[in-house]
Parts: sequence; C-alpha cells; structure tokens
Amino acid sequence: MVAPVGPVSEPQAATKLKTVTIDEAIQATGVGLYHWLLVVATGMCSASAVGEIVSMSYVLSPAAWMACDLSMNLSDKVLLSSIVFIGMLMGTHLWGVTADSWGRLPLLRLTLLLDAVVGVISSLLPDKRLFIAARFFNGFLVAGPTSTAMAYLGEFHTEKTRAKAMIILGLFPGGWTLFVAMLAYLVLPLDIAWELPSFYGEGALYRPWRLYILLNSMPALLTGLSFLLFPESPRFLVATGRPQKALDALRTVHAFNKGRKKEFPVGALVASLDGPQSGGKLMAMWNQTAPLFGREHLKNTALVCAVLFALVSSANGLLVWMPEIFNRMALFLVEQPDVEVTACQAIDYMQELRSNITAAVSEAGQESLPLQCGGELPASMFFNTGVIGVSNVALGFLSSFFVNWMGKRNMLAGILVLSGVCALLLTVVPSSLAMLVLACGTISLSSTGVSIIVALACENYPTTLRATAVSLSMLAGRCGSMSGSLLFGALLDTQCNSAFWGFGALLAVCGVLSFLLPRRGKYAT
Repeated sequence: MVAPVGPVSEPQAATKLKTVTIDEAIQATGVGLYHWLLVVATGMCSASAVGEIVSMSYVLSPAAWMACDLSMNLSDKVLLSSIVFIGMLMGTHLWGVTADSWGRLPLLRLTLLLDAVVGVISSLLPDKRLFIAARFFNGFLVAGPTSTAMAYLGEFHTEKTRAKAMIILGLFPGGWTLFVAMLAYLVLPLDIAWELPSFYGEGALYRPWRLYILLNSMPALLTGLSFLLFPESPRFLVATGRPQKALDALRTVHAFNKGRKKEFPVGALVASLDGPQSGGKLMAMWNQTAPLFGREHLKNTALVCAVLFALVSSANGLLVWMPEIFNRMALFLVEQPDVEVTACQAIDYMQELRSNITAAVSEAGQESLPLQCGGELPASMFFNTGVIGVSNVALGFLSSFFVNWMGKRNMLAGILVLSGVCALLLTVVPSSLAMLVLACGTISLSSTGVSIIVALACENYPTTLRATAVSLSMLAGRCGSMSGSLLFGALLDTQCNSAFWGFGALLAVCGVLSFLLPRRGKYAT
C-alpha cells in the first residue's frame, strides 16, 4: 500500500509559503496516487463488512457441511444469520465516538486487526455456541472501520471531489460481493477432509468451509496492516490542536501526488473553526452525541438517519432473500414449466404445496426429516450474486461521473425514487430475467445512494462530530438492514406483495424527504 516517504525537509524559502485554511491546504495536495491508495484501503473496510454478511449465505448451505459439522438446527442457523447484524448494532455508535476521541487511524488499525484474529479463530472452533459468539464479535469489530473509514476518506478531500470519492468507495461492497461468491465457488467444492484432533469429537474433519472462513479473514488483516502506513486525518489533527502534525501529513500526501521534488506551497495552517478539543481522552458518549440532536443539527440528523434506514433496509433485505426467491421460482418452474407467474405468485404456490406436504407427513405420524448435508452448491446461487455485484460496481462507476453535474441532493432523490419504482415493479413482472434486472436496479441504486448520503453527512457536521455523526447514521442503516431482512423474511410467505410495496413506498417517500437536506453542507469546506 502506502510506503513511508521519510521526513519531508523544511522549506528553505519560508517567506514564499502561504498560511491557509485546512481546506485550501488539502486542495493544494492535488488528487493523485495517494488518494487512489487511500480509496482502496477505505473501500476494503466496507468490503470486510459485506464479506461478514454474505459469506454466511454460502456456508449455511447443506452442501457446505458446516451445519452438520457443528450440529446446528434451524434455530441456530437463524441466529447465526442475524448475529453479525446484532454485533454491528452494538458496536457502531461506540466506535464512532471513539474515532472522534482517539483518532481515525488508531481505531481503524485496532478493529481491523482484531476482526482478522477473531475470524481466524472462528474458522477453527469446534462448538456452535463458540462459533456464533465469534461471529457476534466479528460484527461488533467490523462496525468500527466501516463508518470511520468513510469519515477518514472524506477528510482528505475537498467539497469538489468528496462525493466522487465516496461513490468510488461504494464500488467495493458490490465488487466484494462478487469476490466472495467466486471464492465460495472455488473453495467450498474442494475435496478436503483432514482429520481434526480428538477434542473436536469423534470423526471430526477439517472441511472446505473452515478454509473459506479463514480466507475471508485475510482482507481485514491486510487492510489493518496497510493503515500502519497512512497518516492521521489532517482535519482531525487541526481540530484537536495539532496543526504541525497536520501539515506533515499533508506534505506526505503532496509528495505522493506530485513528487518529492515539488515543494508543498503551504507553510502554516489557520486555526480550526471547529473549536479546540482534546484528542487524547475518551469523551463521554452523551457529550459527543448530544450536539447531533441540538438545534443546529437535529433536522439533518433525522433526515440522514431516515434515508439511510430506507436505503439499507431495501438493499440488504432484498440481497439476503433474493437467493431464496429465485430458488422458489426455479422450483415452481419444475412443477409448472409452461406457466408464467410473478415471484410472489410462485412463492404462494410453493408455500401452499409445502403446507400440503407437511400436513400429509403429520397425518402419517412422521417427524420432520433430519438435517442432511452434502451434494453440490447450485450454480444459480453464485450467478445471481455475481450479477448483482457487477451491477453494483457498474452503476456506482457511472454515477461518479454525474454526481457533480447533477448535484448530490438531486442524484440522491432520483436514486431513491427510481429504486422504489424498481421494488414496486418486482410484484408484476412474470419473468425470472426481468426480476433479476429489477432486483439489481433496487439493490445497486440503494447501494449507490448510501455513498451519496454519507458524503452529504460528512459535509453537514464539523470535524469533531463527523465520525460520530456518520456512525450514528450507519447505526440507523444497520437497524434498517436487520429489520428489513427480518421483516421481509416474515412477510415473504404470508404477505409477499406487501413486502415489496412497503420497500418501494418507503424509498419513494424518503426520496421526497431528501429535498429537505441542504443543497450544500455548512461544513463542506
């Protein structure tokens, strides 16, 4: 990643250097190699969170053997699929407050490296209770770098380039969804069955699912190590009374972008408008959070949280359940190959068929079948996830070229309304291909919208509150992620159309509400 460039010599002609604001100094560094390396590192923080969520959908498949190796029943599998979200909810706001007190870099390094350690340990655990507990700590730890990395990246940019950088960062979760699917496709079918020590139990084997979880931990480890080579956010250093260290950090950025031979044209930084704040002590959480609900910030805090709740609940709610929806449509086509129906009609039919089979088994006095493992992972599972990942990357890439032209607020409103329309149309299209296209539209638009609303959040709060504000908004998003997944799953079998209508209406309403956000944030510069 970023190699240390060594100490930058003091300028010889100090009289020629300027005393400028932090925003002007950041603009003087230009946008170049350093910023591209930084967007990769921060993007991998978001990708790590996606990997924690998506990877479980593959190892929970009967063909992966994990459920049998850990003796997991249906309740255990439901708990495992949601425990990462619970960990994220527990950690999100705490880590945001910590980032505004300790600094961005200490938190990023600590949480990423610990997340990797817990991931490696979880790949070796012999007991389902320990494994579920480890996944909770994975979620708790990965919540820190996800939101903090967004604030950290935004603080190396000016208003002109910040939104574009955030959208490019938003490409990583979609791209990582594709990578996780490809990794599962390559690793899980491997013919590996190594005998484990006796304390694992008689006949216990090291299967590919353990290797898959181990490999999923490596990106967090490498990303955490890469942050050992990056400097602290210059905005945070200025806001906490360390302008000389901020200047040193900016000289490092300038040296990467424009070469060490070209002198950085800034000799001093003016005092921060955020006010003095000690970065060495952990503030009380209430004192750090309360200003977000004061007169100045209350409206923006409520709007940002509401919009992120809607965006993430729709994106993750659909992403978690799309494999199940497509699986049921495929089963319906086996039963009724010449009939064209919508997704909800196929789901209702298969649910009725399942109820009839269950009733017949019950009348015969039989118990439910035991959990069976083995077989092949269905190719459609990887294909559909891959298509959604590619669409995320493609749409985010295109959006980065238009965000400054359209304006962040206008693009956000358009994305919300359009994704809401896609969600509503999912109830009427009678084709699997059309449904995949609309699902890609809803999920990809929502994911791009998350990047834009985070960019807006960065511009509406001062540096000393920014990480806390972003983490609070991400907390609302993670509440949406968990509630969207649970609500969609609960309604899928009983009120399928209502689930899609609810998501569509929520997105459209938030699209209208987003016009209440300021066109340009007060702290954009």
